[in-house]
Amino acid sequence: MRPLLRTAFAGLQFLLAALSLGGRPPATGAERPGSSPDLVPMPTRLIRALVEDGFENLAVRQHAGSTSVWYENRSYRDELAALGRVAFLAASDVPPEGHLELIPQNRGVPLLSVAAAAADWLAFLRGERPAGWFRERLTVRAADGGPESIRAGSPPREHLSFRRTDVRVRPLFNFELGSSFDPFRSEFQIAPEAVMAPLPGTLLSAQVIVQVDNDLDRNAARVSPGRSTVSWGGWLPGGWLAALSGGYFSGDRYGLAGETGKLLWSGGLEVTAGGDLSGLLEFTEETTRYSDPETWSAFLGLTHRLRGVDLETSVKAARFMEQELGVRLDVARRFGEVEVGFFGIKTEQDDLVGLLLRLPLPVERWSRPSRLRLTTVPAFPFEYRDSVADVGRQVSLFDNLDRLRKRLYPTFLWNNLEDVRSAVHH
Repeated sequence: MRPLLRTAFAGLQFLLAALSLGGRPPATGAERPGSSPDLVPMPTRLIRALVEDGFENLAVRQHAGSTSVWYENRSYRDELAALGRVAFLAASDVPPEGHLELIPQNRGVPLLSVAAAAADWLAFLRGERPAGWFRERLTVRAADGGPESIRAGSPPREHLSFRRTDVRVRPLFNFELGSSFDPFRSEFQIAPEAVMAPLPGTLLSAQVIVQVDNDLDRNAARVSPGRSTVSWGGWLPGGWLAALSGGYFSGDRYGLAGETGKLLWSGGLEVTAGGDLSGLLEFTEETTRYSDPETWSAFLGLTHRLRGVDLETSVKAARFMEQELGVRLDVARRFGEVEVGFFGIKTEQDDLVGLLLRLPLPVERWSRPSRLRLTTVPAFPFEYRDSVADVGRQVSLFDNLDRLRKRLYPTFLWNNLEDVRSAVHH
């Protein structure tokens, strides 16, 4: 069994490499030499500027005094900074009396619409008007319930992001307090990984875990396969956004997992549901532990995001992997790209509390996307539980709804408009 599993992981990594070398997206009008700038149409001119700045999956449509711009960011760590950069380049090139709509995407999937008059965009981005003034003139609509044009009907995309591979190293850290024979135990690992979107909405990831220091599990393999999954994200009928994954997950689980969600109440409320079916797959220095995929969990949740303060409260009723019914409460406070949160889980048999922390890593802007690119991970997430007991466990999705939405919730954008102009002069 063990040689077969390692062969499967090697095959997935080979598939990532083969697809990344399988060809370059065709040249578009934005990449071909043009004539004099005065003779180049505005959409072509704008796409050229956005390509130069590292944006992908681009489209521009002009209609009745309104300009809509579809774009995808894989260059700026902060999505709000990326939105501000696109807004500045676009608003500088459309008539001041025109209307400018921006539609950010992830893997070609439209996420939301952000629109205002071009002159108002420029006045705010140049620092001539405060954020409060601009909020009164800004319209933000989530693709969950916005007009159909947000999700469909755009011109063909140019400068595509697909079949381009990012290679990076992810730090992994965990610790345990209060053990009877050791008051502090920890583990530190590095995880080289490759990530690529071969087709719209899809994502392939392959990872290897290398042990640096591990007091928690002395029998862990020095080098072993890490999270390696095939994922899909996109829109379902009725405006539900879905994220589905299959493969080998973190926490030594393999199988299938997914979740779906819909934003309501101008984006301030989100209804979510999901579940997983998995088995154990654990690599040690001497053996491989394995079980059939017969364990399942499911949840139904409700999340509220407060306008005015970046406070997010989520409640989930769930059946956890321990086959117990329970409730999980999460409260998180976001300060720009930093997130601090607390959670509590109560089941039929036990309960625990914990801490969540997400810190951005130093690199604010990566190199322009290419067929094969070396990057850093955008942030370091950390979770601490006050108990090592198996309570409230579910399969951890790498490509979950939060990551698929790129955290671009309408309330988050509304609360952090000042960050939108942080990349204007890059």
